[in-house]
Amino acid sequence: MARFVLLLLLLLAGALMIALVFDHRGRREARIDRLRSAFLHGRPLAGHSRAASLVEFVHPRGMRFRAPASWTIEMVDGERTVTMGAAAGGRRVRVEVLRLEGQPSGSAVDALKSQEAEGERSVEVLPSGHALMQSIDTVRDTHGVVASYTWRLVREESGRRLEIAVFRLRLSVESAGEVIEQSDLTTLDREVREARFIETASPPSADT
Repeated sequence: MARFVLLLLLLLAGALMIALVFDHRGRREARIDRLRSAFLHGRPLAGHSRAASLVEFVHPRGMRFRAPASWTIEMVDGERTVTMGAAAGGRRVRVEVLRLEGQPSGSAVDALKSQEAEGERSVEVLPSGHALMQSIDTVRDTHGVVASYTWRLVREESGRRLEIAVFRLRLSVESAGEVIEQSDLTTLDREVREARFIETASPPSADT
């Protein structure tokens, strides 16, 4: 009888553990859906951002933008990555500039739509004439499951060449909906929209 009771308790404990795992997964997926909706169809935290001291960065391949001085900016230039800004701590943003070749229509919007992106995405034309695509997916790193936010900014050059700047920021799924994280997300969203391409030596051709 005692063995039967013990077995029953073990089965109940196992069932409870499985239920907790599924509940946690379900709540995490619901949280990701809310983050995706806010990022793609609205503005994080109603467009509010924290006051921050902004500094200007220039990517070696021709992209001028601003970011908070406390952030770390990783400039990807081919196989080389140049790290600028804060030595440690703060947000970490990865920026890459590439040239897209072989686009059949030469349209910046069509070029963005041809890019691979996980799940739902949004595409729009900015007042500057650049086209912007936003997407968000989840990845695993040393900190667990994180939300990977991506902005792809494209301009059409003369001769129907297309240049694209890719900005990436990762936030913990557990905390991405909090005020500070959403405020920083709003800051980067605003600065990506105001970023400008500048003339430099031709960047390498690639898809991203």
